[in-house]
Amino acid sequence: MFRYFWLKFGLVVFSISLFFVCLIFLFLNHNDTLKNFVPEEAEIYLHSKPRQYNSLPANQRSVYLNWLEKHSSLSKSTWQSILQNHPSEIGLFSINGQVFGVVKSNKNAIDELNAQNVSFVQDGKATFFPALRLSVEKLTGNVWFRKINKKISFSDVLVYVKNISSLALPLPAFNSTEPLVASTNVAASQVKLRVAGPVGQKIELTNKRQIAALPSDTVIYFYNILTRNIPEKVEFLTKNFKFHLLQSMLGPVEYLETRDSFLIFASKKFNSLEMIKENILMILAQTLPVEKQKLLPDKTFSTQLIADPNQWQFQSTAIDNVQTLLNEPKIGLSLSIVDLGEMIAIKNKAQPPKLGFKTRLNSKINSCSLFHNNGAIILPLNAINGIEDIIIINKDESKIVVCIH
Repeated sequence: MFRYFWLKFGLVVFSISLFFVCLIFLFLNHNDTLKNFVPEEAEIYLHSKPRQYNSLPANQRSVYLNWLEKHSSLSKSTWQSILQNHPSEIGLFSINGQVFGVVKSNKNAIDELNAQNVSFVQDGKATFFPALRLSVEKLTGNVWFRKINKKISFSDVLVYVKNISSLALPLPAFNSTEPLVASTNVAASQVKLRVAGPVGQKIELTNKRQIAALPSDTVIYFYNILTRNIPEKVEFLTKNFKFHLLQSMLGPVEYLETRDSFLIFASKKFNSLEMIKENILMILAQTLPVEKQKLLPDKTFSTQLIADPNQWQFQSTAIDNVQTLLNEPKIGLSLSIVDLGEMIAIKNKAQPPKLGFKTRLNSKINSCSLFHNNGAIILPLNAINGIEDIIIINKDESKIVVCIH
């Protein structure tokens, strides 16, 4: 009898616990009631609660409002009023680069739109603004959306993107036509996006980071990124020398660029000193071709541009452990190549980066993602347009984390 009492008591406790777990699940689960109304032509769809916008720092709110104003027919102040005064869920979607909003049809929403003199159109239980012609077919019927649609999520914001090439992410998937989904929980100081899709890189063998802190004038920094995989093609111009040099490297690369200089670390497991020298000469030859006269059958001459890598010669030296030097005053280039044992360093010898201690990399990277980081890109913006910096953490070929401070 005593045993049955405890059995019944346990079942009651289990039932009550299950009930509360279900309540918590329903409360925390990201419930999107608007996606069923979004037109099928939508290329990007974002769903959130306006309170998430209101929890952002003022400088970041201003950045997003500016973006909305630029990509829609509504003013910044109109967007601000709608986001601040609409307590329920809101959806934003783009068609041909133009942003529209969708909310539940109710008196408060209609009154707010009328107060802002915003045109709108209604479709059943949803209200769209500014007004647009609505298609019969909906986003939820698209194959790409069904492929990535999150039925269960505990994130504050969800973003669905049909074609990631339009985002111009600085990772290999520039030209991919695959869709992606991003989710985020908005914190007081940063937005952290967890992006799933063909956006990352699979790094088989990572290198130990060579730089511990960034100088104050850093333009971009990244480590353990496969730069050769970036399919973007640019012309052989003076300003693109660094890009072509990075694209010629094998294996994961570490790179630092400041306003006046750059520094590259490449692993000798994938790159030899001779291979790097040959690549540099070929890039220079295509950037600065020489003119040569050719005699034609009609006894006239034509001028041809020939890529001649023999124009330049590397100089060997042992000063400051620098093994190879190359100067090209035409483009303000003064390279030095240093053998560091397991790594090869390529730097602008004229003005090498001054490695200061403004930004400690470990704390910066760990603030974005603490575990399983297989490379990162840091874009210090120094509060330009209200953003301090953007950090992109490479997890694997199908996942990255983006932090906006």
